[in-house]
Amino acid sequence: MLAASPREARGGARLPALDALRGVAILLVLVHHMEGYGALTWRWPLPLLYAALKDGGWIGVDLFFVLSGFLVSGLIFREYQRRGTVGLGRFLVRRGLKIYPAFYLLLATTILIDAFLQQPTPSEAILREAVFLQNYGPSLWPHTWSLAVEEHFYLLLALGLYLGSRRTADAGNPFRPLLALAPAVALLALAGRLLTLYLSPQAFRSVLNPTHLRIDSLLFGVVLSYLHHFDGACLERRVSQNRLWLLVLSLGLLLPAFVLDVHRSVFMRSFGLTGLYLGCGGVLLLSLHGARSRPAWARPCLGALAAVGTYSYSIYLWHFPVKVWLAPLLRLSFAPHLSYGPRQIAYLGECLVVGIVMGKLVEAPVLALRDRFLPSRSPGLSLK
Repeated sequence: MLAASPREARGGARLPALDALRGVAILLVLVHHMEGYGALTWRWPLPLLYAALKDGGWIGVDLFFVLSGFLVSGLIFREYQRRGTVGLGRFLVRRGLKIYPAFYLLLATTILIDAFLQQPTPSEAILREAVFLQNYGPSLWPHTWSLAVEEHFYLLLALGLYLGSRRTADAGNPFRPLLALAPAVALLALAGRLLTLYLSPQAFRSVLNPTHLRIDSLLFGVVLSYLHHFDGACLERRVSQNRLWLLVLSLGLLLPAFVLDVHRSVFMRSFGLTGLYLGCGGVLLLSLHGARSRPAWARPCLGALAAVGTYSYSIYLWHFPVKVWLAPLLRLSFAPHLSYGPRQIAYLGECLVVGIVMGKLVEAPVLALRDRFLPSRSPGLSLK
């Protein structure tokens, strides 16, 4: 889902901590989209842990939103610091080459398979998917709404930062107004969610899906990126001095998503969403600056998560097609009597394998051509 790969500010080396966060985000989404609980026969507390992760796994999307805001705006900030300009057209073309080939392949595959299965494919849903408006109406897949939110964000972000860089007297730091804009957008988005819930208390998708009600989470990631790039030493010092408090606060803000049903909780669909992106931002800061050292036993786990996070966009794109098309076929053909737990583990493995394969077959070649003919102008944060 995330259209950028984290790298260090110097030398282009990857930031494994942020790749690992993407790995956590995509695994949360995969668990959330598993089938129902089934016959959980594991010993306590595993069923309780699994139920909490499945119910709250949807916050993986919010984590992706904050990471997207942080990483993608970082490209623009680094380019401005290096060149004194914001290359609007170049930025949008590079983003498009990351997002569109893999997405439109999914769209074309969906239409072809529906035709093969003689299933009707709604023309309105196809059109909305094709122009990234599926978060405001019918869609072919229940997960692509978040891609539309991010696409709208990329366009608004690039245009806003481009105009800001040209219409300010502060040539050294033209993006300072972000610190005043972000709280205003956050309040407007929260007010919009509250108004929507007041008019329709049972609203779910009409609160969670529209860009104008969710863009505050992406913008919060932009604010963190601004502080990281323009006042990094102060930010790192404050995070390092308050690691424990930031950890406790972040976990406290994330906890409601695992104990409250987002379909029923008005709080979760309003103030809770604000708390989520604040908590995700805290986790992001701790990943960047909070840990002085990591124990040896944790490194293999972080490495595995980072490896998964590298392919999170393709895994996210294809995990629902795997659930709908591939998993039932494989289960019917090879393991019709597989019990619930192994069946879910098999589903996770199928999603990861298909996503990684599609990332290597589609994303990697396109990105290699893009970087050859349209290289990044912000090598200090050379994000994919």
